[in-house]
Formats: sequence, structure tokens, C-alpha cells
Amino acid sequence: MNRKQTHSRLFALVLALVALFAIGACKSSGTAVTADGRSLNIEIDVPTDLSEGDTHELKVEVANRGINRMKDVVFEVEMPNELIVLSSVPGADLQASEMMTSEGTKQFIYRAGDISAQSVSHVRYHVRAAFGARDRTGDIKVTAWSEDLPGNRLVEHKHITLRR
Repeated sequence: MNRKQTHSRLFALVLALVALFAIGACKSSGTAVTADGRSLNIEIDVPTDLSEGDTHELKVEVANRGINRMKDVVFEVEMPNELIVLSSVPGADLQASEMMTSEGTKQFIYRAGDISAQSVSHVRYHVRAAFGARDRTGDIKVTAWSEDLPGNRLVEHKHITLRR
């Protein structure tokens, strides 16, 4: 093997290692990826806007899109005061509890346990918009915890604006 081929292969190997490192332990827009094939994704399905008093169904999904099991996943959903939760329906695989935060927002905590590769845990909420004098809701915040995640947690949030 000549020197030029050796340098080309070494350069290709370095590029591959840099790319693997870059995606190996990153978190971006509701997704966390690990080097060993785990990928946790948080999806918050909400409308972009609602009118005062409108009711709507919101859906939160925590999914393992990777190729390995994600162990001992717990996630919490914090609903802002501008969304009155009329009902919540957790998936059959979830253990649920509900509490109020010190700010007065509702917080729902779900224990999903181990999430197999390509599996999804979801919760549906039926809510009513009560904006009062605000133009938008506070954040609908979802935080997932697992020791398998980079930094041990993943956070995603969205809000809903007032439709005029």
C-alpha cells in the first residue's frame, strides 16, 4: 500500500470517528441518541393555536427509536395553568400519578419502565383553553429520565397561542 492510499484511509477513518462522536451522544429537538444504538424521542402533538374556551386533545409520546432497549424510563408532563385538563388517558404500559407544582401547574408523572426498541409510550389529554389576558399558554413541558440518556434526561416543550 502506498503512502497516498494510507493517508486516504486514515483520513476516512478520522472522518468516520468524528461523525460517530458527533451523533454518538447528542440531544436535539426532542431526541437523544447514544453511541450504543439507543434513541429516545419526545413528541408533543398540540395545535399551534386555540380560541378561548376551545377543547382539544393533546398527545404526548415518548418513543425508543433506537435498536437497543432504553432502561427504567420515567417521564413527567407539566401542563400550564392556561390549559385546564378535563381528562388524561395514559397508555396501558404506564403507571401514573398526578400532583400540583409550587407554581400551581399540574404535573403528571409516568413510569414507563424499560422501553423496547421501536416502542412507544403515550398519554392523551383532553384540555380546555383558558388564556385569560395572555396571548399564549405557558410551556407544555415534557421531561424524560433514564440512566441510558446523555446527561440522564431529555426535555421538550411547546406552547399554544391564542387564536383571534
